[in-house]
Amino acid sequence: MAGGRASTTGNRCSTREFLLSRIEPCGPKGPAARKSSVGLVAFYREFPNVLMGEAFALGVRRRMRQAPRFAMLAVRIDRFTPKKDIPNERYASQLLLDAAWAIDACCHGADGLWGLLDRRSFGCFLPGRGPDGSRDLAARIQNRLASLREETVSIGVAAYPMAHFKPEETFRNVQKALRHALMIGPGGVAVFDAVSLNISGDRLFDSGDIPAAAGEFQTALSLDPENVNVRNSLGVCYGRLERFDEAMAVFREALVLDPREPMTFYNAGLVSLMRKDRRRALRYFLQADALGDGFFEAALQIGRLHLEEGDAEKGRFFLERAAVIRPAPGVVHRHLGDCYTQLERYKEALRAYKKALKHNPSDAAALSAVGHLFDVLGENLDIAVLICQNSVEIAPGSGLCRYRLGRLYYKQHRLDDALHEFLLASEYGCDASEDIEAIQRRRPARAC
Repeated sequence: MAGGRASTTGNRCSTREFLLSRIEPCGPKGPAARKSSVGLVAFYREFPNVLMGEAFALGVRRRMRQAPRFAMLAVRIDRFTPKKDIPNERYASQLLLDAAWAIDACCHGADGLWGLLDRRSFGCFLPGRGPDGSRDLAARIQNRLASLREETVSIGVAAYPMAHFKPEETFRNVQKALRHALMIGPGGVAVFDAVSLNISGDRLFDSGDIPAAAGEFQTALSLDPENVNVRNSLGVCYGRLERFDEAMAVFREALVLDPREPMTFYNAGLVSLMRKDRRRALRYFLQADALGDGFFEAALQIGRLHLEEGDAEKGRFFLERAAVIRPAPGVVHRHLGDCYTQLERYKEALRAYKKALKHNPSDAAALSAVGHLFDVLGENLDIAVLICQNSVEIAPGSGLCRYRLGRLYYKQHRLDDALHEFLLASEYGCDASEDIEAIQRRRPARAC
């Protein structure tokens, strides 16, 4: 997780069992000549003793019990473009077979198992090897394939023993290492480490499984306790789980390790906001802004907090800077419009709200504000009403949108409609009691 997420920021592998195929013995003795073939039938013809799926997994587990030290490789063919003059299926099948010959040639004599996972993936079990020797073997596989054709493979490596992991956990670890390698880019090689777990945690976080993501980050820290990025990611998870004390403790530990990391200050600010400690949140955001060059999120939060505290001029300063850093998000322009409105710079406010709507036409708050400003600036009242009606259709539970629409109805002398909107505005948290009383004084018989 590159520092966080949208709710505790907006700026992170498959855990399925590693099911491979077994080939025993590993094809012909010594390198074999390449053959042109189509489909897996040709593959099985070259390697007739392949065992797929769980059968291979069981075989690997049996070998694990006899190997106090071993490594596993997961090899995946990277994306490729078939040649125009060769049918796609034939080209893919030949590529698969060439990759198999490259693996077979490099694994020959290693007393290991290798096999086919799917049409693009292989796996290898190598007793007696550690991570360094396995990385060298991965490089040999890649070089061997490069001598045959231009396509590449990405390779993940995991070894046992490692830290507290059990032998069978190497199945999952090598898949996480492969995901790590794929993120490096075509031809990537990654040995399972804390970064692999960080990537796995990010994927779990993105899928919504926050507790599992936190578990991955905790495991990553057991391998690399000084990894600030992983510690920051763990704090984000705790924030999402509303374990605020633990989140703040993790962020404080991260700041001890790196007191100049702006994202840690920013995430600590977000957790402080969740705890409703706005003053502390502002301090953290200001520290993040001071350390982060062009830190959009920090400037946005600082501007918003100043605006909500009634200091529209300070809010304007930071929000204008945020809009320069990243002009696309509509929310920054809406907040800028709110600042300009408080400062009675109505034409600038209207332009800001229109920019917000350009980026997000469904922004009910910005739409309502445009309708309100049309009235303030003396524009067509009927159009202002239509705009505010649209905002209420988008956000029927917004008290402010209801209130503004009610004010426009009142100006049109549509007292019943205005009363209806004011009552709903009050129900949704926007105090319209004075407006309700004004209507009741004018129309007491119909006020209820």
